[in-house]
Amino acid sequence: MMSVPMATWTVSGTSMAAPHVSGAAALVKGRHPALDAFEIKAVLQDNTDPVAALAGRCVTGGRINLDHAVQDVIEMDTDSDNIPDFIEMA
Repeated sequence: MMSVPMATWTVSGTSMAAPHVSGAAALVKGRHPALDAFEIKAVLQDNTDPVAALAGRCVTGGRINLDHAVQDVIEMDTDSDNIPDFIEMA
């Protein structure tokens, strides 16, 4: 719901999802600057919580779990140099 004096309306869809996903991508990138766009996309898509109402309506069938996404990348960095090991091996 968005509120403006004397008006209230509901908004949904990709136009409302885009800022949330962009923000999540920015937070992952800020914490792990060595990741490229494809790697960030993979991290976000691999770290979702299933939502029955989203099944078949979006690629993952769930919503981003940002805490898990950031933790997932941290766990990929076994030598603590802030670069996930899968990038170092490439």
